[in-house]
Amino acid sequence: MAEICLLIGFFWVGMECQILAYLLAVVLTVQAVTGICGLYKLMGIDTCVRVKHKMKGLTNAVLATVVIIALVGGYISITLTKQAFTGDFYGLKMT
Repeated sequence: MAEICLLIGFFWVGMECQILAYLLAVVLTVQAVTGICGLYKLMGIDTCVRVKHKMKGLTNAVLATVVIIALVGGYISITLTKQAFTGDFYGLKMT
């Protein structure tokens, strides 16, 4: 959901809604990384069964790798989209 909010904020909404979409993406990402949902805490619901991992370092390494891949992929996507748009824009014949 966080990535969807980020993409919506970047590509499809205006400036006022971009800030909300980015903020929501940050909140959802923090909740996903920490495993804590503030809304569930307020309502007193606990749907998470905590399991201790012997390979916590491996879990953190996988998480870091996924985040890096998402950031690099997003940057590459933005760059390629900008290049394609710029090429199409300058390719138009202005009369």
